[in-house]
Order: sequence, then structure tokens, then C-alpha cells
Amino acid sequence: MMPPVPAITHSIDLKAVIYIGASSVAMLITNRHNDEEVEFLERSIPIASDIFSRDRVSKSTLERAVKIIHGYLHNINEYGPQDKQHIRIVATNILYEANNKEQFITRLRIAFNQEASILDDGEMTRLLYLKTRRRLKKQASMQTRTTLVVHVGPGNTRAILFHNGSIVTYKSYRLGAHRTAEAVHSLHTQGADLLRVIREHSSGQISALVRDFANEKIEEIVMIGYEIQSLSESLPLKKDESILIKHLDAFSNKLARIDIDQIVQDYPFDYQAAEAVLPAVEITLGIVQGLDIKTVRVTRDDYERNFLNDLSHKQILIESFENEVIQSVFQLSEKFHIHAGHAQQVCKLCETLFSVLQASHQLTQHDLLLLRAAAILHEAGGFIHAKAHHKHSLYLIMHSEIFGLSQHDVNIIALTARYHRNSIPKPTHLIYKDLSSADQIRLTKLAAILRVADALDRTHIGRAHKVDISIKKRKLLIELQEVSDASIERLAMKSKGGLLQDIFGLEINILESTH
Repeated sequence: MMPPVPAITHSIDLKAVIYIGASSVAMLITNRHNDEEVEFLERSIPIASDIFSRDRVSKSTLERAVKIIHGYLHNINEYGPQDKQHIRIVATNILYEANNKEQFITRLRIAFNQEASILDDGEMTRLLYLKTRRRLKKQASMQTRTTLVVHVGPGNTRAILFHNGSIVTYKSYRLGAHRTAEAVHSLHTQGADLLRVIREHSSGQISALVRDFANEKIEEIVMIGYEIQSLSESLPLKKDESILIKHLDAFSNKLARIDIDQIVQDYPFDYQAAEAVLPAVEITLGIVQGLDIKTVRVTRDDYERNFLNDLSHKQILIESFENEVIQSVFQLSEKFHIHAGHAQQVCKLCETLFSVLQASHQLTQHDLLLLRAAAILHEAGGFIHAKAHHKHSLYLIMHSEIFGLSQHDVNIIALTARYHRNSIPKPTHLIYKDLSSADQIRLTKLAAILRVADALDRTHIGRAHKVDISIKKRKLLIELQEVSDASIERLAMKSKGGLLQDIFGLEINILESTH
């Protein structure tokens, strides 16, 4: 039976996000004008159990998801006709591990005649960043201390290291509450034996995390995640939301001695979520004990509601988040010993060209972010060898992790860097040929801009540090300030400027100006 919906006498401008999570399908409806919550609904579903036990979502689970969402859409329409563009349907990123993920998403799209998508790693990181920003405002100590924020998710654990309020390092590990729960479920153990099995299963990934952060002089740890935050009212937290590890350990031992029925009765979980509660607590314990920290902070915020509310703001890409992404890119550039001055100069030139060409390329702010990253990393391949370094750049970047960006984003950056010199994109090229036509066009535009920017800093000494770029009568005029002879730049542009001239229909003219 569907939950009752209040009688509405007139249409309300609403937005809604429907999230197919690890153990439930949840919906948050808010007012589009003031973000006030209108309705929140949640129904259980065994997505994580299916994926981690059989590598696919069962037909019965899929049809249950369709039925639940149909009911949710009915609820939304009870408030009056709503534009589909303000209703978002998105599934947990663990769905990427299902071998029938395409069928799952296609079924949803056909059933509701609207877009449905899987949450990618880049957006998941953005959501975690939004959560930690709220935490930074709430917890003053995070602005001045070295703090590790750890999110224990259904399939993965993510760790973000903050120093004086800024991100220093971001890491992800194949360790999650539901992944662990499913791995130990078939053993049917309880008490001390169950704790031992969970600890043995998670020890490898926890050890990797501890090694990664052992030398960072961490002063405090903040845990976020559905299970641990849902337990916050049941844990003996102090006023500052901290708990002694010995008390968390005692709580874990208590959980291990009771069955799932008792967990559902005593704590705010249904049966699908209850299986993951003890693994989430044990993963938390393992990390904190491994790093030799005596207390851990657990925020009392409503994880699910805040998560869905942030999901509803899909287009938010706040400036501070962009800065953190670029900071991560610069850290990666240092790892590959990239010439910092050249990278910064090419990045600056890319930004200027992107702005001047906006009417022609029609790219987004997110595309500019990817272009900036490619500009900083385009010579990463020199770390392997100067010869064919553009191809080495492709490999190195594709196999690197950049905070806040999905693997797809990283691939676009890697390909843009690959095409900063020599050959332009061709239909026969590996990786490029597998992109959608829209992404191929987007990539070609980005590569064209990068090639011109790189040509303008051919000497690597910043001769184009003052530049005036404009478009007049189908000509891209590039005036180099304080440069009396631009022969080097013109020569470089002959080999690199053709792509931009061809796709934008602009003739590139380089002018000197000593004034």
C-alpha cells in the first residue's frame, strides 16, 4: 500500500531525487524555490546483496525497484504536474560492479521515459566534499588540525586527509560495509567468531590505508557513512561528537552477540541494512586502532537526507571544490616531475583561449576544469621518456587517481594530453574510438585549445606571460606583449595550430607588441 499523500489544491514547484541505494530506494522531494523538505520516503531493496553475492541484480530486485519508483512518481504527481527535468533518478555506484548494469539502467529509462544514471566516482567525491565542507564549518578544529575524514560506503572506503582545512590526499579502498557483510554472511557465525572473520576479511585493505597515512601525524579522525551516522544516537558520544575507541569496541562486541532481528528492533535499520552495521563499525575500529588514535568523531547529521539533498543539486561545482581538484592535479604533476612553470603558463593560456572561444566551442565550466588539468599534466609522459612522451602521458594519467573526478573525466584529461602534440585524434586510435560521438567532439575541441596554448609557450620560459587574444573577421589574433620576435611561436603554431583552425574556422595570427 502506498503511503498517504496530503491533499493539494494547487501545483507546487518541486524537485525530487530518487536514489537506488545499496539497501533501499529513497526519495526526497523539496521545494524548488527554498529547498525546504516536502516529503521523504524509503523502501528496502537488496541491491548490494545481489551484486556482492552474484555479480548482478536479480530480475525480482529490478522489478521491485521499478514498482517502488512508479509509486514515488505517483506521489510526486499528487502535488501537481511536475517537469521531468526536475526529477532525478540515480543508482548507487556499486551498480558498476553488476554485469547487467546496462540492462538495469535501460529498464528504468524505458519504464519511466526519462534519464536514469549510475552515480560515478567523481560525483561521489563531490558529495563527500560537500559533507566535509559542512563539517569544516561546524567543527573549528578541522580548520587548524590534521584530520582524516573516512567514509565507509557499501562497497568502498574513501579517506580524505585535511591539513588546516585544505585537502592534502585522497585515497579509495575496495572495502565496504555491504561488501564485507556479504563475504562473511554464508559462514553463519556470531559473537567472537564473527568479529574474527570480519577482521580477517578487512585486514588487508585496512593495512593498506594505515600504511598510506601512517606518517601524516593525524590528530583526529571523522567518520561519515550511513551505518555509523545512523548509530550516532545509540553511541555514547560526547558533546563534541567524539567517542573513545574502547567504548566503540565494547559497542561492537555487543552487536556481535545479537542477531539481525534484535538489531532491527533496537536500532534504526531494516533487514537489508542491518547486515552491514557490524562490518561498518568494525571497519571504523580497524582504521582508528591501526592509526593509533584514541577517539573518533561521528557526526549526528542525517546522512541519508543530506546525501539526497546534495544529489538534487547535480550542477553544483563550487569554486572551492574546483580548487581542490586542481590542487590534486598539481600534486600529481609533482609526482611526475613536470616543469611547474610551463604547466602553469599553459594552463593560464588555456583559460584565456577557452574564454575567448566560448561562443565557438559551447563547452561547460566542467570542461574547462578538465582542460586545466590536461594543461598541467600534458608533459607527464616525460617521466618515462622524452620520446613519444604524449603517449606515455596518456598511460600515466589514465592510471592515476584525481580527487573529485570520475574515471571517464580522467580518461578525457589523458586523451587531451595525448593529443597536445604530433597526431590529431583519428577514428582508428585506441581509446578515442570507443568514446561517444559527443565526447569525441568535446575532446577534439579541448585538444585544439591545448595545442595552441602549448605552442605559445614553446620555449618553456613564459614569453607569452602577457598576451592579448581576440577574434576579428574570422581571425584569432594573438598579440604577445613585450615580445619583439615571435618566430619561435609561429613555427610551433604551424605544427600545432591546424586543428583549432580547422574545427573553429579561424585563422591564427601571432603578433608582436613591445609596448
